[in-house]
Amino acid sequence: MKQQISNNRRMLKRLKLATIFMPPAVAWFYETLRHTFFSYQLQQDWWGNLLAALFVFSISFTFAQVVFTLVARMQTRLVSQNRQLRDLNQQIKVMAVTEERSRLSREMHDGLAQLLAYSMMKVDLVETLIQTGHQTEALKELELVRKACDDGYNDVREAITGLRADLLDGRDFLTIIGEVLNNFSDTNPVAVEFNRYGFEAKEDYRELILPIWTLQLVRVVQEALSNIRKHAGATRVSVSIELKPAPRRVNTAFAADSGGNSASQLTGLTSPTLPQIEDMPTLFLEISDNGKGFSHLKQKETNRGHFGLIIMRERIESLGGKFEYGNRTENEKGAYITVALPIKPEVTSGTDMLITRSDLVA
Repeated sequence: MKQQISNNRRMLKRLKLATIFMPPAVAWFYETLRHTFFSYQLQQDWWGNLLAALFVFSISFTFAQVVFTLVARMQTRLVSQNRQLRDLNQQIKVMAVTEERSRLSREMHDGLAQLLAYSMMKVDLVETLIQTGHQTEALKELELVRKACDDGYNDVREAITGLRADLLDGRDFLTIIGEVLNNFSDTNPVAVEFNRYGFEAKEDYRELILPIWTLQLVRVVQEALSNIRKHAGATRVSVSIELKPAPRRVNTAFAADSGGNSASQLTGLTSPTLPQIEDMPTLFLEISDNGKGFSHLKQKETNRGHFGLIIMRERIESLGGKFEYGNRTENEKGAYITVALPIKPEVTSGTDMLITRSDLVA
């Protein structure tokens, strides 16, 4: 498809040059013939004018035939490209629906099903404790059930948010990610910090970020926040995004405040963990926390319980980006996830209609 777009551009350039230079070339050729070979004959009024008209007509007719043949060929190519785009759009819809169903089934199995089994077991235990007169222990068990139900409610809420059909409608990805972070902060005892760099001077950045990129970036942020809530035990989370043609590192340092409590202090963007891709503008994303970190870095990603990291990597690599994760340094407690996504102008200029979020989920 890129080759077809390039061919169309070259053809349009040739037509433009031909339209500019053809009239003066015809005039020059006619005047050369008239003054060199037919100076006397073409001075005759009626048939000299007739010869001039026939000459101009033949040249115009030939030029028009060539131009309209090229235009018809370009139109055929455009029809073929639109057909390919529709096919790609349909494939993306099917992939999105399949992916969301797979994600929801995992959430149901790993979250809701286990929660119900755990709750039923605890209810049986509470019933036994009450019958034997152990009221205090029964209340403690009920508190555990309440906490498990709260966690399950948050899981269901995240799943429903991921299935919203209006997730992308009329909004840019910074606004959507901001809403995701606000919802996470409202439902969890975790302080959230959102940092944006390089967008102030890019008023047209909304046109650079395709809807499919926005969808995948939001999914990565949602998955990362879900993992932090379930496994990290963090009290602070930092999400930093930078749009910049030169590579730089998104880096958040966590430290302790003067009172000994855990606190977050953003040090800014320094050297990159991921290189700039294909020497073009790149979107960098890093999600950091001050939690337990990854305890499985010496193991394989495919181990049970770390499937979310595989999904996040596949999302980013499907867009031509780079994905890395790891623990922070020994002096900086917690973990990070880093994404580098290239912004390709030739893609954004011609495929804005590639996906519409409203019909992704059946």
